[in-house]
Amino acid sequence: MKELVYSLARLLIALGLGVGIGLYIGQRPTAPIGEAVVATTVPELRTVGTEAVPCVNVQAYKAPAKKKLALPAKVQDNPNQVVTSSVGLKPDMNPHRITSVLDIETGKTETYDQRLALPWLAINTSGEAGISYGQRGSDRIVRLEVRQSLANIKAVRLGAVASFDQPLGGGRSDGYIGVGGWYRW
Repeated sequence: MKELVYSLARLLIALGLGVGIGLYIGQRPTAPIGEAVVATTVPELRTVGTEAVPCVNVQAYKAPAKKKLALPAKVQDNPNQVVTSSVGLKPDMNPHRITSVLDIETGKTETYDQRLALPWLAINTSGEAGISYGQRGSDRIVRLEVRQSLANIKAVRLGAVASFDQPLGGGRSDGYIGVGGWYRW
């Protein structure tokens, strides 16, 4: 019984360390789920500048589109702001560039999704923790595993890994801490 208590304590410490490291390294701020926020202009356009282009009529969706897309109240209440395009993306590991193009003759907007190449080297502070049940040799075990990514080289993630195995039959606990790389597909 004493060994089980120590094993559970080590399990909780390992989990706490993994979560703590992940939080310390920092999560990138993201928009809350379902909230529309203004997107940041891509660096490629920052030095190009803008110009006034004459356009008589623009093809836009009717006013209810703003509510259906859950745009901010200030957009929904402003009749001078209209929806010309909205796209959905399937998430993947690659960055995407979304570009909207207005045809000034027809007034229609087309939106392009450009899937960009993975960078050769990038900082990655994502992490994951999991718990699983399985078989090791003749023992049934519960395994806790924590991974903390530190960097990416193309599709290979480099980081730290820790796992803790607790046999359900009351045997000796086992742990592993190391560094390595893993490929995601």
